[in-house]
Amino acid sequence: MVITLGDGLELVGCESVANVGELEANDSIKISWAVVATEKGDTSVDVLATGLVSSSLNVWKDWPAYDYEDLIGGSATVDLMVSG
Repeated sequence: MVITLGDGLELVGCESVANVGELEANDSIKISWAVVATEKGDTSVDVLATGLVSSSLNVWKDWPAYDYEDLIGGSATVDLMVSG
């Protein structure tokens, strides 16, 4: 997972990239970052998560067995207005 901060935001005591390793089916994880605002104004936070899913399928009807690997992921952006 990767976090990208807009102008006026900084990470505190952590890296922008979090490597989570291998997960099994139905596993879940929670990642958090500490962020501090260094100036007022409009800004944003972007988070990108990517990974690989792999498995095997057995023979089914006329389809042969095969292994597969797919790239998966998602992203989110939050727009912020820092005041005060």
